Amino acid sequence: MVRLILHTVQEYLCYHPGLFLKRLSVLAEICLTYLNLQQVNDLTSHSPPDNGSMPFRKYSSRYWGTHVNKDLSDHSRVLALELFKQYEHHISVVSLLGQVLLPRYIGGFTIFPLFSALHWASFFRIVELVTVLINSKGYKINQQIEEVCQSHGRR
Repeated sequence: MVRLILHTVQEYLCYHPGLFLKRLSVLAEICLTYLNLQQVNDLTSHSPPDNGSMPFRKYSSRYWGTHVNKDLSDHSRVLALELFKQYEHHISVVSLLGQVLLPRYIGGFTIFPLFSALHWASFFRIVELVTVLINSKGYKINQQIEEVCQSHGRR
């Protein structure tokens, strides 16, 4: 229960009930805007991230997609697609994988070149973004993992 001291604030909130309806899309936009900042893009992805010194990066990397999944706004769509353009070697991919995978599966953070923008959108179950990526990039969703490894110079 919230009790407001000023009656004018209560009146304002009562006359504008839609202020809190889009809270998830706002959170998604804030997280995506942060991850698209040049200062975040400049961080190296070749070493495990120090999430203790940048807790909002950890939060944004892990939960932007959860917020988008529940409320995809036009602005969130644009920001997510912008982030997908730079997914390769982006620190948020390393941070996400570090949070959701067991350490033995991370492989010293060398697995992320195989983690595409399509994987990212699929991980968060954002069907609209998966569809956009499949249609725009021509992903071969039935491609064998061996072909993917060969394209990245791995076996």
